[in-house]
Amino acid sequence: MTGERIRDKIAASKAKGLRMGGRPPLGYDILEGRLVVNVEEAARVRCIFKRYLELGSLSALQREGVESKLWTNKAGEPAGGGRMSTGAITYLLSNPVYRGVNRHKDKTYEGAHPAIVDEETWNEAQALLAVRRAKHDGPTFSRRGKLAHILFDDQGNAMPVVHNRRRGKFYRYYLSRPKITGIGGPGSLPRISAGVLEQFLVERLAPMLSPGHAPDAEAIDRVVSALSRITLGEDQIVLQISETAVSPGALKAFQDAPDGGAGLRTLRLAFRMRRRQGAVIIEPTDAAPTPAAKLDRALIRAVVLARMWAERLERGEVETIKALARAEGLCNHYTTRLLPLAYLAPDIVAQILEGRQPRAVSLGTLTSAPLPADWEAQRRRLQQLGNITASNRCSERKLR
Repeated sequence: MTGERIRDKIAASKAKGLRMGGRPPLGYDILEGRLVVNVEEAARVRCIFKRYLELGSLSALQREGVESKLWTNKAGEPAGGGRMSTGAITYLLSNPVYRGVNRHKDKTYEGAHPAIVDEETWNEAQALLAVRRAKHDGPTFSRRGKLAHILFDDQGNAMPVVHNRRRGKFYRYYLSRPKITGIGGPGSLPRISAGVLEQFLVERLAPMLSPGHAPDAEAIDRVVSALSRITLGEDQIVLQISETAVSPGALKAFQDAPDGGAGLRTLRLAFRMRRRQGAVIIEPTDAAPTPAAKLDRALIRAVVLARMWAERLERGEVETIKALARAEGLCNHYTTRLLPLAYLAPDIVAQILEGRQPRAVSLGTLTSAPLPADWEAQRRRLQQLGNITASNRCSERKLR
């Protein structure tokens, strides 16, 4: 009962716009329990929002050196004032306090205190943040390596997960045990990125699982719970999977398990390693099943930016494309090249947002030639790009 009363008191205070202790956000001070604007810091907050919209990158903004609020705690000691991380900048940019809103759990209270950022700037920043968050829409993976207990190389060595940090970035790898201990010989592919392997297995296996198999679990957990053993070779992955976890329609792709594998089926996935957009990926070399498309973050961001630019032109905020490019800090050629993406057919935009566009469709291929205004012509362009991709794959198989 005491806990409920305290929670109700906090909720009522939040609704009245009162601040319930803690460090005030950058741009505000606390006076008589309420947030009041700190003029000097408020200018810094507006500058942060402006630079983020100009740069379009959290990491680039963080490299410019964004400092947190310097304040004095109850003990009279100075606190804060350090350089903010990208996570702290993300929190600042998504904090509704800067548009005059008080937030408590899942409720928000408008007009609780003076706003620092205008509604238009706030909405543009949230749209850009939404594009960044799109890359997290897929499966999430643990740093511990969820395959470590069932993954082996083609020499029978276990492949535990190892961690590495370079230039401030965190990397995970599955590494053949002889590479760690120096005893014995590793398999033909002794090291592989944990995220790349996990993503590949999710894309290939998740569509083949029975809908009733762990329906409420994350995609990677569903796949791992169905697998008994993974053997990694140089150009193929051999999977032993529970027969009951596979949907009946997909069983024809599996083979009988070797001796001693009662209730298990075997699937061999041929693959090759290659680089795409600077990252190493696993690319299947067989035709079935078709892997799910991946979100193209650069293309999604370009479509969102083009929509925002088109709205600015329609509202009369800028009169010409050249003026728009100057306001955005971009070259006229780049802006002219991206702006037609604002007028893509709705079904094409849906494909791009869901990652269902043909694999050959990227920002470069889509804008390499003038984009037709007619929606039917746009659909034919996408189909042609998809046919080119399929033709290239067929030629590669014939050469092999």
